[in-house]
Amino acid sequence: MQRATRSNQWAWTAPSLFLAIASLLGSGISQASPTFANAVTNGTVTIAGLTEASGVQASRNNLNVLWTHNDSGHPAQVFAIDTQGQLLGTYSLPANSDNEDIAMGPARAAIYTGGRG
Repeated sequence: MQRATRSNQWAWTAPSLFLAIASLLGSGISQASPTFANAVTNGTVTIAGLTEASGVQASRNNLNVLWTHNDSGHPAQVFAIDTQGQLLGTYSLPANSDNEDIAMGPARAAIYTGGRG
């Protein structure tokens, strides 16, 4: 009698797993494609210091306020704009050099910026 080893067990189960997955994929199960509404233009951003917006985040505290920033090569700043693209304020970020994205943190007043390569 031959003793089963871990490698023998995987050798028998891998084809079975493959067949199970293949049968599921071929059974007509499909994911619905997302649908989107038509775009609506509220305004145009024409702010002199904001020439390469690289991220945008809606404010949690102020309705109709968006936070954005420039990509690398620009001063480290975040801009508060309204939903029509008008500048509400500009805020410098000391010791920050390459912002790629912006997000709200878990605290109501926290905004995070970061470089991701």
